[in-house]
Amino acid sequence: PVTAPAQAPPMLVENARVWTNDSAGHEATSLLIADGRIAAVGTAASPVEAPAGASRIDLGGRRVVPGFNDAHTHFFEGAFAVLSPDLLSSDTPEELVRRLEAFAETQPPGRWIVLPASWDHELWPGHPIPSRQLIDPATPRNPVWMVRPDGHIGVANSLALEAAGVDRDTPDPAGGQIDRDAAGEPTGILRDASGLVTRVIPPPTE
Repeated sequence: PVTAPAQAPPMLVENARVWTNDSAGHEATSLLIADGRIAAVGTAASPVEAPAGASRIDLGGRRVVPGFNDAHTHFFEGAFAVLSPDLLSSDTPEELVRRLEAFAETQPPGRWIVLPASWDHELWPGHPIPSRQLIDPATPRNPVWMVRPDGHIGVANSLALEAAGVDRDTPDPAGGQIDRDAAGEPTGILRDASGLVTRVIPPPTE
């Protein structure tokens, strides 16, 4: 015969700040868990009554939130982010260039520098979007592809554009845009057009 697993006794969490996702912003102060589920929440004015045999936990006013479950994970991107410089916290374009240059100096010539979620111009005074003119002096030996956290805008340096064959005569892809300067030359800013560059980036080796 198969024996059903024994259920844990009820547990009352009290003296807490329980986030309930209430549209009015109300919070609970107590929470009863029974049979592995939230059975009830209560407030200071109307607390949850603990059933017989329930264990009690006094949180001393600390916060209770639902479990954080991430079912959408980019393992490769996360791993490469650990190996990449922290450019995202740069608070000016100049600081981004300084960090990028320091990292590029550690890379062998010709190796692609691919930086996902690497810059956020909304953090910078005036919100200028970085261009190849900004990052070229810091990366004279390596093709560079940098992407904004939302994935919709990327910046390629001149070596990356050359490797991808993107020049003044390259048409905008369907649904995307190649930013160009007054002379019609690509600035390196690609909007929803990352495929122009990513198609020529060598796959990672073992």
